[in-house]
Amino acid sequence: MTIQSPIAYVLRHRRRVVRIAGWSVGVTLAPMFTGRAIASAMDAASSGALAVAFIWLAGLLCAGAVGVLSLMRLSRLTADISADVQTDLTRDVVRHALADAVGSDRVLRSGAELTQHVPVLVDMLSLMLRTAPAGLFAIGAVAGLATLSGTLLILVVPWLSASVFLLAALVRRDTRNQRAVTLASEASYGEMAKVIQGVRDLMAAGAKGYAMGRVRDRIEAANRLLLKQGDQNAVRSGLVNATSTWLPALTALAFVPTLVRNGSLTPGEVVGSFTYLLAGLATASMFVTSVMGYTVTLRVRHGRLVESVGEHSPTTREEVDASPPTRSTIQVRDLTFAYGASAQPIVDGLCIDIPHGDHLAIVGPSGIGKSTLASLFAGVLAPDGGSAAIAGTSLHLRGDRSRLVTMIPQEAYVFAGSLRDNLTYLRPSASDEEVAASAEAVGLERVLERLGGFDAQIDLAKSGLSAGEKQLVTLVRAHIAATPVVVLDEATCHLDPAAEDRAERAFMATGSTLIVVAHRMSATLRAKRVMVMGSDGIEVGEHRELMQRHALYADFHGMWSAPTTEQPA
Repeated sequence: MTIQSPIAYVLRHRRRVVRIAGWSVGVTLAPMFTGRAIASAMDAASSGALAVAFIWLAGLLCAGAVGVLSLMRLSRLTADISADVQTDLTRDVVRHALADAVGSDRVLRSGAELTQHVPVLVDMLSLMLRTAPAGLFAIGAVAGLATLSGTLLILVVPWLSASVFLLAALVRRDTRNQRAVTLASEASYGEMAKVIQGVRDLMAAGAKGYAMGRVRDRIEAANRLLLKQGDQNAVRSGLVNATSTWLPALTALAFVPTLVRNGSLTPGEVVGSFTYLLAGLATASMFVTSVMGYTVTLRVRHGRLVESVGEHSPTTREEVDASPPTRSTIQVRDLTFAYGASAQPIVDGLCIDIPHGDHLAIVGPSGIGKSTLASLFAGVLAPDGGSAAIAGTSLHLRGDRSRLVTMIPQEAYVFAGSLRDNLTYLRPSASDEEVAASAEAVGLERVLERLGGFDAQIDLAKSGLSAGEKQLVTLVRAHIAATPVVVLDEATCHLDPAAEDRAERAFMATGSTLIVVAHRMSATLRAKRVMVMGSDGIEVGEHRELMQRHALYADFHGMWSAPTTEQPA
């Protein structure tokens, strides 16, 4: 699936396009008739034929009424087709991006596809459709001028041609400027998204000021480019308006006395001709400059949308299921990450091997960077230096990462639809037996019984799923996915200790590598190894070893009482 051109989305609704074309004829008639009616009415009145003059004026009113009605209908039709185009385009972008994310682990890092490009594309299409009648005004004005004075039309055509050539010459510059503005806007949105994502670690690392400075710099750079673009657009509009309206009118005015003296023009035709020149061509100037701006924006935004979403055909979920994932050790070498060049690193030169089937618990003070480290291990974040790799390729660069790693964050994602769809979202081809086995292993039986089975519909507003039940749904989803590596970032924080123990042991039984950001210290008793993050660095060891030599780790356990029923794994 590819993102089509904007016009292709419009042409999907051919009936509305045909109706727009039909009503456009009514819009054209009014400006084409205006100058002729004024000229004829004036000439008739000056010759004493007042009845004829009133007939022409009545015709002018009728043409105006037809024009207003046509504009009203066009406004409604363009609004409807714009809404349909927005729906179609948004659907294609979301489908493509989600399929791409599942198949190749591409993520919408700044959300620019949906928050910027799609709305702007639709707005520009809507504006072009609404401005189209102004182009019809221009056609009507030129046609009307030709009926009054072919000589004046010949005099103004060179200026109109010069205006068109001027616009064509400025297209490349305007496209370059619009692309620069678009990229700067994306950069500011992307920087804000990074700051929001890492706000907890930024506060802990004392990098708040630096992060805000980076966001401010991006916004100011975008604003400078936007102001520069506005100045250049104002100059362009002035030049086009001069060459398409005022210079043609002045040229015609210079020849009017001669044309009147030799009888080529009557006084009424002079007024009618200048009605076309000053009203019709001024509208045409507005149309041309506006459409050029809309076209440039459409071209740039559509190009960025295609670049962002990608033109390649993403791997389907069936293909993902058909490809057996690699089972290998996660090799962490010199892993380094900080939220900004001057900020204290969250991770600094970490080296560790996490063999397949390992069970690693990560503990540390709140805000120390546990979630950041888990995201680096999962390949969700790109490190500043070093790598977390499988088979020699950094996880954040692997196109098959979703087949290797499943990461469940603290905030459980459940969507409207059937419970089965929610559970099999990462592996739609899973059989009913596999879904039932995972649900039983993780502990979803009570939820199934209460909702009425796998086909029960989840209404986000009325489902009544508790925070813990939502976490169970996402845990079963990850269990069904059966990837070689599972990362749980406090994904059981809303479960009671017994339910948490059952869920973790379900993943341990699969033989997958399990990395757990611990919400309770009981998770360290189940783990084979524990990673302790502190202000003085990161240490890794077994529970008993760390209890003897790591004061912070021992303090954590000193503040926690283990359930009497729980034994070390």
